[in-house]
Parts: sequence; structure tokens; C-alpha cells
Amino acid sequence: MVTVVRISLLVLAAYGMLGLCFAIAFHLRGLQVIDPNTRESGLGFRVLITPGIIALWPLLAWRWKAAGEVGSFPGGPDSPFPRSRLRAAHALAWKALAITIPLIVAAALGWRPQEVPSSRIPIPSPSPSVGRGVHAAETRDARPEGTGYPGHF
Repeated sequence: MVTVVRISLLVLAAYGMLGLCFAIAFHLRGLQVIDPNTRESGLGFRVLITPGIIALWPLLAWRWKAAGEVGSFPGGPDSPFPRSRLRAAHALAWKALAITIPLIVAAALGWRPQEVPSSRIPIPSPSPSVGRGVHAAETRDARPEGTGYPGHF
């Protein structure tokens, strides 16, 4: 089982490293090929989309290759979709996510169990006869009240 986990983590790390290398190249050249409107985008936009590029690098590599063969995708100068319409659609999607994600988080926090499970492991108390002899274990009155372990009187 440990070997399967280690192999899975190595595969995931390799995928992430390939994605990081692809993201650098994609920011330098591929982003403008797929969407020419990103030429004037700032650093904030590029930082924001970098995790998605790393995660979806095989799909974006395919889109980059297809865009180089076919031409540009929607939003280019010769596209039937005007640039303002695409920007409006992106703004609507952003607003929908800005409302939906906090609602999902609030619902998840509201539906969680009210009692938080204790992280402490119960430790059984030692036998009352420890250090007092057999006679003390047989009689309850051998110990003064309040001096014992929790649960013992």
C-alpha cells in the first residue's frame, strides 16, 4: 500500500513539474495564440490563471496546437464573437462564482456536525489495587473521596 502511495505521489509530482514547465512556455507564447486579447492582460491575470494552466496543461497543449493549425479561437479579430461579448460573459461567470462559492462554503459550515470529535484518545485508568494492596481493591472505602482517578470514587 505504501508503494502505491509513493508511486502515485511521484506521478503527481512529475505531472505538476511538466505543468509548471508548460505554464512558463504557455505564458510566453501560447496564451496569445489561443486568445489574442490576452496580450494586454496584466500580471495579476497571469498569476490567477497559472494554477489552472498547470492542472490542465494537456488540454491547453492540444488547444495551442489546434489554434496554430486552424487559426484563432473565439474572440479574435475575425471571430463572429465580438470581444466585448466575451468580456461580458467572463464578467457574468466571475460574478456567479463570487456569489456561489461563499454560499457553498457557508452551507458546508452550517451542515457540519455540531459536536467536534475529541482528538484525545481515552486512556484507561489503572486498577485501584495498584500500590494499595489487594485489600484496598476489594473495599471502596480504602481511599479517601476525591483522590482517585476520574470515574473512581
